Amino acid sequence: MIVSALIANKFRYASTTDAAEALIEEALSGRFWHTLTKFYVSDHPCTSGDDDGHGEHFPDHQLSVGTNTAGTLAALHFCAFGADEILVQSLSEQQLPNAPEIIYDTDAQMRFPTNAAIHRDAARVALIEYCRTGTQPSSVAWQPCEII
Repeated sequence: MIVSALIANKFRYASTTDAAEALIEEALSGRFWHTLTKFYVSDHPCTSGDDDGHGEHFPDHQLSVGTNTAGTLAALHFCAFGADEILVQSLSEQQLPNAPEIIYDTDAQMRFPTNAAIHRDAARVALIEYCRTGTQPSSVAWQPCEII
C-alpha cells in the first residue's frame, strides 16, 4: 500500500512504515497549522490529474489532520464515501482546558469545534493506524460532523 499525504498542497508519498511515520511527524509539527494535511491509503499514489481531471486518483476515504501552532494539539477528520458513508471528527474524551480552535478550512474560515482537539500523541497513534489499515482509526473517539 502507498500512503499519499497532501501537505501544504503538495503530494508526498510513503511505501514503508518508517516513511509514513516521517510524513505523520511532519504533518503534526505545527508548521502547517494554517491548513489541513490529508492522508490517503491506496494501491498506488494519489494524483490530482490535469485541469480536466484526467489522471486523477483518490481512494474513497481520507483522514485529515489540523494542528495548533505549537503542534501539541490536533484535530482529525475522517470521511469515507460509498454505501456506508462516514463523516466524523475527533472527540476529546475530556474537553481540554483552553483548547484552541484548530483551522479546518482557511479559505472558508472554518474551524474544528474545540472539543475535537486531542493531544498530539493520540493523533499520531490514529494516523499510524490509518496508514496501516486504510480504515477509520479505532484508537480515538469520534463525533459526527457536517464539514467535508
